Amino acid sequence: MRTPRVFQDDRDIIEMVSGADLSALEDTFVNTNAAGKVVGAGAGEVALGVLRNAPAAADLKALVQVRGIATVNAEEALSVLDILKVGAAGGALIATTTTHPVATAIEDSLISTDVQINLGAVTVTV
Repeated sequence: MRTPRVFQDDRDIIEMVSGADLSALEDTFVNTNAAGKVVGAGAGEVALGVLRNAPAAADLKALVQVRGIATVNAEEALSVLDILKVGAAGGALIATTTTHPVATAIEDSLISTDVQINLGAVTVTV
């Protein structure tokens, strides 16, 4: 069986400015503050994307992946096609009808392990 390839283009990752020390938040969901700078996303919030680098102070370059295949930490056990929301630690939790869906799991994952997700590919039936 052939290994699937993931292709990204330069529009998948945007360059922004960090709003704080984000060195512990690489590969977590992020959002923007009132000044438009990148900060960690809070539990259940809408996420802008996933932080791809680790700026160690405010006003540094923050690379945010806004679409495509990304990796985040699973904050609970996940299954393929689970609709995901932002967890308390910036990782992925299964979304409920009262939360903001941010991505879809594309593989099974145990709690506290990395999981591949598809940003921007969420279908929710209401």
